Amino acid sequence: MGHPTEDILYGLCQSSVRNYLNNVAVGKPIVSPVVFQGGVAFNQGIVRAFEEELETEIIVPPPHRSEGSRWSSASSARRDGAQARRENNIQGLRSKLISTLQLFLRVRGLSQSM
Repeated sequence: MGHPTEDILYGLCQSSVRNYLNNVAVGKPIVSPVVFQGGVAFNQGIVRAFEEELETEIIVPPPHRSEGSRWSSASSARRDGAQARRENNIQGLRSKLISTLQLFLRVRGLSQSM
């Protein structure tokens, strides 16, 4: 009875990708080659969901974590202490996903406005 855990988790990945593309990247062209960097690039479900949704291969370079970490660290340094504390909750996880996906668009040469 019910659905396998893998199916449920992949459904969440698909939902996250569709939400990002429909709310953040809306109206912005995303064309091949697509490079995905940052910690979220470790999530094979997110990468697969992007590949399926964009109908193109997603390139995850070997040092993908370090580039995203550098950008994230620079971004975090600009935040005040109260903001950094707020990001320790579930909203912080959402914020980090969005930051990584913003980097994804920046790597593609697309501007990001939120």
